[in-house]
Amino acid sequence: PKLEPFSRSRIDRAVKEPPLIQKSENQIADYCLILEGDEAYSCWKAYFELKQLEKEAPKEEVERLIIEAGGVKSLIGCLHGVTAIHKQKKESVTPSKKVTNLNTETRSCPIPDGLPKTQEELDEEETAKMPDSPFTRLLRARGRYPAWYSPAPEHET
Repeated sequence: PKLEPFSRSRIDRAVKEPPLIQKSENQIADYCLILEGDEAYSCWKAYFELKQLEKEAPKEEVERLIIEAGGVKSLIGCLHGVTAIHKQKKESVTPSKKVTNLNTETRSCPIPDGLPKTQEELDEEETAKMPDSPFTRLLRARGRYPAWYSPAPEHET
């Protein structure tokens, strides 16, 4: 029984063994069961990324990625990288279309940069602040500045 895998022909092995993608999914799942904590989370994330990549990308591309990765650990890293690249491509394509549509519909001129805040915005910020504690008021009235802070000179304010 031990020599059976070696005595079989290539065709027999290809027919009886699961496909490469399924085999690598099983290996990743087995490896994830051993790990704990963040490593296990990363591993399972890679497992589901492989499932997602299997749906989105052509079969040949996924198999080539698995073969080039070599082992399970390097495959997990490769899957994270490939998924990040795909995600970045999706984000860069869709928002650019939305931004151009929104800008043309709502504004005909660009939004100026560096304008002072309006009185309404200043009032809104003032009301949003937390009330000062008695200790904070005391420090502001009597306290000295910490060693790392130097206030702006009076001629600049």
